[in-house]
Amino acid sequence: LYLQSPRTWRKSRLKSLRKLVVHELTHVVMYQHCCGPNDWHRRGIPFWFREGMASVTASQGAWRMSRAKLRSFFSTRLGVRLWQSPQIHLRKHQQESYSMAHWMFVDLLQWCHSKSSSGIPQLVRLLRQMKRGSTFPMAFQSACGLTLNAFEGRFAVKMGLTKP
Repeated sequence: LYLQSPRTWRKSRLKSLRKLVVHELTHVVMYQHCCGPNDWHRRGIPFWFREGMASVTASQGAWRMSRAKLRSFFSTRLGVRLWQSPQIHLRKHQQESYSMAHWMFVDLLQWCHSKSSSGIPQLVRLLRQMKRGSTFPMAFQSACGLTLNAFEGRFAVKMGLTKP
């Protein structure tokens, strides 16, 4: 994470700077909990999980599209393609990609919370299981109580991408 000297910062950007730093530091903490220094890039953590965790932790929901607008976007061909491969469309459709990630992670927290008093212990368990060698899908199922495909399918139905 590179920061310029505070003398170069515009006062109008200071509010967003705090959220940006929290977002980026969330990535650091997540990778420290699930990976070693030489394997973080090979862990196969889905875009929506990585960016959703960082967006939710940094309280960036106001920067994201509403669920209704995202659902409307997903009704387009481009929306379907973005759902299938968000990273491919990230440069041109950053708002849609990060909004999808944010709302998926919110739904994951709600799902985990419904299974215990807080969703956080399951996510910590997920990351620790990965550090011990589990793949993301294996750790996800063990920690969250449903398969990764089932969770993603539930979100797809919620967003109108597939029929219930």
